[in-house]
Amino acid sequence: MTFEDWMKVGELVKWPLVALIVAVIALLILKKPISALLARMKRAAIGDKAVDFSDSAAIASEQQQKNQIEKPTAPETPSGELPPPPAPPALAAMEKNIVDTLAASNASDEVKRLWLIRGMAVAKMERAHEITYRLIMGSQIGLLLQANTGVPTSMESARAIYDDAKNNFPAIYNNFDFDGWLTWPSNTGLINIEQHGVAGSIITITDIGKEFLHYLVSAGLTSTKIG
Repeated sequence: MTFEDWMKVGELVKWPLVALIVAVIALLILKKPISALLARMKRAAIGDKAVDFSDSAAIASEQQQKNQIEKPTAPETPSGELPPPPAPPALAAMEKNIVDTLAASNASDEVKRLWLIRGMAVAKMERAHEITYRLIMGSQIGLLLQANTGVPTSMESARAIYDDAKNNFPAIYNNFDFDGWLTWPSNTGLINIEQHGVAGSIITITDIGKEFLHYLVSAGLTSTKIG
């Protein structure tokens, strides 16, 4: 959706209402502080400044561990619906601000509900992108960029990207083989690996992968990342 599209949608509801709803949902979803999420960073990337990580070999190891996905289990049926516990003072003040804004809004209850759903979805997606960026290797971003060109990426092309990264960062890739390198972005939903007749497997980027690339641009994380 373009900026102009968002501006048209924004005319339906007052933007202060939207901003407050997204802010409180983000606080509720991000149970662990962002500082803990980024604790392993050496320095942050802003604009054209690069982001380096203190232990990229450890990140490769973490990718390998996350490659072993457990089968999802059925969620437990709640015995009853309970309200949230009392909020700490800072959060309580924000909640009151939202309540007051909702009361002053002329939007229908359905429109308010839809904005709440959209705010939660945006917050969850951005949290997932933050985690992905912490773990992804620069060469894996390169694979996404190549797969985003519209031309299916062959396994040979992917192998060439991996081999180049292995030559440039031997310490990181010492125990991180090609299968593990390729499996991680597949398991996280960034790419699809499809059988393509006699040509063998090809790699295509997913909608989530495309959104991740958009996130890198909007967050100013487009500088080269090691690995």
